Amino acid sequence: MIKIIENPDNLSFVTNIAQMGSIAEYPLHARNIQRAYETKHDYFLVVSQTVVTQWIKKMASRYPQGTFIFETVDARRAMEEHWKVPIPASVTNEEILQTGLLTLDIQPQAGYSFEDTLLAHFYAPIFTAKTFPFIQLPAILEVADREIWKANNIVPLLARTLRTRQQEWKDKASSSEQRQFIDLFAADSAKLKQQIIQFRVLRSYPQLGEALLGEQFTLFNLLKLALEDLQIEEARIPETVLQVTYQLNEQLAQSPEDAAALVERVSGLLMVEFDTIEKQLIRNPDWITTTMVEQIESKFASLARKIRRRWAALRDMIRPPKPELPDLNWDVDTMLTWATGRYLPYQAWCDAQEQFDPELYPIGDRFSEWLVNHWLDLHANSKRMVFNILPNKAVELNKPGYIHLVLVVDNLGWSFSEILRDLFQEQGYFLSHTEPYLAMIPTETEISKKCLLAGGVGYTAIDDKTYKGMIEKGWVPYFSDNAFRYISDIGSLGKIETVDASTYVVNYLAVDK
Repeated sequence: MIKIIENPDNLSFVTNIAQMGSIAEYPLHARNIQRAYETKHDYFLVVSQTVVTQWIKKMASRYPQGTFIFETVDARRAMEEHWKVPIPASVTNEEILQTGLLTLDIQPQAGYSFEDTLLAHFYAPIFTAKTFPFIQLPAILEVADREIWKANNIVPLLARTLRTRQQEWKDKASSSEQRQFIDLFAADSAKLKQQIIQFRVLRSYPQLGEALLGEQFTLFNLLKLALEDLQIEEARIPETVLQVTYQLNEQLAQSPEDAAALVERVSGLLMVEFDTIEKQLIRNPDWITTTMVEQIESKFASLARKIRRRWAALRDMIRPPKPELPDLNWDVDTMLTWATGRYLPYQAWCDAQEQFDPELYPIGDRFSEWLVNHWLDLHANSKRMVFNILPNKAVELNKPGYIHLVLVVDNLGWSFSEILRDLFQEQGYFLSHTEPYLAMIPTETEISKKCLLAGGVGYTAIDDKTYKGMIEKGWVPYFSDNAFRYISDIGSLGKIETVDASTYVVNYLAVDK
């Protein structure tokens, strides 16, 4: 059999059949046809030149009837060859050519029909769903681009394919409310998205919702739409934000219970809601409790990136319990737990809120009395003095295969430790252990810092007076030659090109400066 496939429009399609590129190749293919006939082999040839087709038809007249078969390639066949999917009978050659499908680099996904492939490429993959994706409503609203739809609507094949899919969605809808919603989506997806953004906020303000959205508010409520992933764009709903602001201004809390009820009522999606609640709490700091702050953090979780530091400021306003008088007979662990867990948090809170509490003086004096009474024993036996820090970590600092970083921050109070923890956590470093130590007496930076770095039990016992010498020479007998490197400031740390020590001690001067 000799099959000649006419391709007068030079349509591009996938085939492994020989193709005649130019009229000059005719003699070669004519000989191949003759040889195939003589050897009783099949021969297939694609011809795009009309005159060559006529020549071959004249040649065929000299052969037995049925030896030659002539076919013409149209856009539909080329499309099916290219995509390997059936083309609906309703799709014409002209529509395929008008849409430019043969020249586009489109690869149908496994299981996609012709219509699915068009919808995925010209609209979005989510449009291949056979039922309207209510559970993915935020996703389909996000990709329903008005300008793309407008451009596609002037291409008959694309416009008809989208309308057909929307009708399929309506036919498979389980309620009249769902069908009504699909009609709204088909009519104006951008307007519907704005209404849905409004609705997500106004669910917490039903009277406003009915006033601003009318029947749509009732419809959306009945559908119980899943909108947790819908991003609230306040700029798109200025009237809603304004009306919510008016309503919030009329809801001044008169008690902590009122404030908690207000937090519960708001949507938690608008900055004005948080602003209103924050102002009322700042005016009434006694209302701020851990429970209240946790309620606010939960309600406004979607705004966390914008207001995280303001959450922290509210949390800082929570009045800690007033510390009790310490017992002069407490051991060092009990006293340090009391100091870091009770006394220092309360003292820091008083400082931050500019509240003077004269009762702190006798409490602090009692700690001073305990420290003086126990000083000799603490200094000699407790292992909780500042000069014990590096020796206590000897096992960890000697672990092979690890590089350690020790940051020494002068004049940073214990109350800032939580801020440090949060800053490190933002960079992916998580606190695993906290251990307070006692400073030297007198509590001067120069004394405690040198005792820390040298492991010296007293300032006068330290031979080397330079920080670098203390760190890099003083610890050699206990660790090794390359145990420690001293870095004078944080900027110098970034200049290190070769890691030649197991522990780097960095003097952090930014707080001093």
